[in-house]
Amino acid sequence: MLLKSAFISILVAYVIGSLPWAVWVGYAFSGKDIRNSGSGNAGATNTYRLIGIGPAIIVFLLDAGKGALVAWLCWTWNLSATWMIVAGFFVMVGHIYPVLGGFSGGKGISTAAGVLSLVDPLAFFVALVLFVFILWRFRVVSAASITAGGVAFLTAMAQMIFLGDPWMPVAVTGLFLVMILFTHRDNIRRLKSGTESRLSKREG
Repeated sequence: MLLKSAFISILVAYVIGSLPWAVWVGYAFSGKDIRNSGSGNAGATNTYRLIGIGPAIIVFLLDAGKGALVAWLCWTWNLSATWMIVAGFFVMVGHIYPVLGGFSGGKGISTAAGVLSLVDPLAFFVALVLFVFILWRFRVVSAASITAGGVAFLTAMAQMIFLGDPWMPVAVTGLFLVMILFTHRDNIRRLKSGTESRLSKREG
């Protein structure tokens, strides 16, 4: 059981997370590696800026699907809460540092959303609504992402305290929040200095 749990939560989760959908979709629609332009990030936002809304939606859904698939596999194989947390960590590591993408990936928002959609649907919904609102109002993806990560954690915490829900979603959302803050550390510096770019129409 230990070997199976470790295999799924570490190796399988990492490999699934390593699927560089943004790179592959970028090549399919433009013939170019999107990591060589724009922000250099292999994610939905850079895909939108460089290629357009359609490919960006495809990338978001595929990256979210990676997280959802890993969560589903954990439940299918009846892994413990601890191993589900490990799996959440490694699917995010795979997305951020993908072995299949030369260890140059995205920032993990879509993949985290995919995991959260199954682990804690309410936290996912609240975070998604706030993300969309902030993005619509201020058009700053990093601010929307960081805020959504924080709200997801607080929502999971509130459910545990006031509704008696399990602790595992709190651990998962807390872990994701730390990882989101890490991947957005440069964005945070730009937000503080007022130089963070806003999302606008595609650049190319």
